Amino acid sequence: MVPVSFGAGPIVTGYHLVELPRLVSGWAGTSFLVKEPSGLTGSVDVRLRRSLILEGEVTYASGAGSLASTQAEYSQFERPTRFVADTTFFIDESLSQTSVVGNLLVPVGTAVPRVSTFFGGGGGVRATVTRLDTLLSCAPRVPTGCDGRPDVEGHERETTFTPILQATYGVEILVLPRLSGFAALRFPFEPASDYDDNNLTGFGVTAGVLLALAGGNTLGTSEVMKGRRTASHFRTGTLLGLVGGGIVGGLWAAGSSSDDLRAVAPPMMSLYGAGIGAAFGALLDAVF
Repeated sequence: MVPVSFGAGPIVTGYHLVELPRLVSGWAGTSFLVKEPSGLTGSVDVRLRRSLILEGEVTYASGAGSLASTQAEYSQFERPTRFVADTTFFIDESLSQTSVVGNLLVPVGTAVPRVSTFFGGGGGVRATVTRLDTLLSCAPRVPTGCDGRPDVEGHERETTFTPILQATYGVEILVLPRLSGFAALRFPFEPASDYDDNNLTGFGVTAGVLLALAGGNTLGTSEVMKGRRTASHFRTGTLLGLVGGGIVGGLWAAGSSSDDLRAVAPPMMSLYGAGIGAAFGALLDAVF
């Protein structure tokens, strides 16, 4: 039988901060940040060959937020100046994203029992649904306080589809013959954030469990090295350092609103981690 696995876990999205500048009837503008919470990702994995796995992945994340701000309005014609009304600007927004991606993964064993890594990538599509409601209202303090200050209301709805091309790599730890825990970085290669076309770039750090439903183990453990020479500490250190650094970089960047940091933190930390891991592994090879 063909081994089939599935996994699920929280995903930290790299597009969870979206700035929405708005100009409304005499207001200079308002900056509004919608924080998108962690979403969920699920996958189904089918082993095509001993060292090649096809993964179908679905990720869903959604968020919502609102903001109300009130300022006093004064008469421009009366002396002495007095406040005649209060205007309130209200924003309510929601955002949801569903991604469907197909990946090809290569499991790579390590010298650590029950621990393996995997590397790969693929492509797919992301559907983004946005809703933005705005309201500028006036409450008079005097009978004519709202003259020339009409209520202004706006409603925006949009659904967009964006192609995805991503790299992914991670680590898997075998717990039981058909049960593993995993952590992985998913890094899409996409344009920078732009609310005008809802092309929201991002990446995810996800963790969860894999369960083999039919035939064999999950993605791959160090047991894939059966019948081969045991992996060196140098290679093991490099692989685990690469994956660990990428995950740390992903978590670091996911908490930042800087597009530049999101773009460089995961690959930069991957290289740092690989270098540190390689040095540590080479030392172990020399000692043992």
